[in-house]
Amino acid sequence: MRLSKIFLFCMSLSAQQEDFLLFERGEFKIYPNKAIYPDNVLYDTSEDIKSIVNLEENDPKCAEGIKIVYNPLFLLGSYYSYERNLFDPGASGDCYRNPSTDATVNTINIFSGEKTSLLELVDENSLVTALKNEFWVRDMYGTMDTAELDSKGTFQEVLALINSNMGFGIKFRSDSFALLS
Repeated sequence: MRLSKIFLFCMSLSAQQEDFLLFERGEFKIYPNKAIYPDNVLYDTSEDIKSIVNLEENDPKCAEGIKIVYNPLFLLGSYYSYERNLFDPGASGDCYRNPSTDATVNTINIFSGEKTSLLELVDENSLVTALKNEFWVRDMYGTMDTAELDSKGTFQEVLALINSNMGFGIKFRSDSFALLS
């Protein structure tokens, strides 16, 4: 697939009740708290929370206040992209952890559950050209050295340069994308 323009954006949907079916195509099902294909759980809020607080070793009260919200972004063939937002107020005592928030976009192959690089879907040269021409990338809060950007020839080089110019702990990965069409 040839890419002519790239848009970087965020999308948010309000959380629904957990058993509400948001989307179904064949055996692929998306709920507000999990995605399943066919019997493989691709993501699940309760499993994510268990891993954050290590519930095998800690009291279930340690998970209080943690909220994870998934927002489906796109499904193209076997490729599914979703946003995952984590809100953790932190805890004290035996459950001690620092407060944190985290937002990620992940793209996976629903058959394997593995993360998918954007390069599996689009031509690298067209992706590099689109990124180099994207106003937001070129401007990058006034910190982007456009001559250095123009000298980059691969997606990984451009991605590394973008990430080196990001603040606030924001990082882009090759699997953190959503296609608009």
